[in-house]
Amino acid sequence: MQRLDVESGSPIDAGRSVLARADGLLGAGQSFLIETTLSGNTYLKMMVRAKSLGYLVVLLYVGTNDVSINLERVQARVKMGGHDVPKEDQLRRYPRSLANLRKAFGLADEAVVYDNSGPKGHVEVAVKGPLGLRIVQPVPEWAGFLRS
Repeated sequence: MQRLDVESGSPIDAGRSVLARADGLLGAGQSFLIETTLSGNTYLKMMVRAKSLGYLVVLLYVGTNDVSINLERVQARVKMGGHDVPKEDQLRRYPRSLANLRKAFGLADEAVVYDNSGPKGHVEVAVKGPLGLRIVQPVPEWAGFLRS
């Protein structure tokens, strides 16, 4: 699988490159994956398009109980030489991402949702696949839609 270098340009240019590449791969019927915050509608629309083209759409979502966890982890990453994400971007994206999770989960043919709130790594919350839906209790507050 070819990796697209998105680190070398502006975030907007990188986003455009990813979308153009994904569009080309969809048109060619090739498998691919995309990492996203899921804070916009672009990738939801792409999921719909992929399904209409016969793709198996798989969602892996990693969430946290509170945006403060994300803020702390980004700052820790920056201290270790990793890339920063402005605080205002994180604060804006967090609720949007959770709202879009419900939609994306419904669109996906298969999905796994993880809670990464704790210090010991991610915990499986839900699995959706050919054998149905399995919910692991207790469901974190941020994934409350899974309770209904």
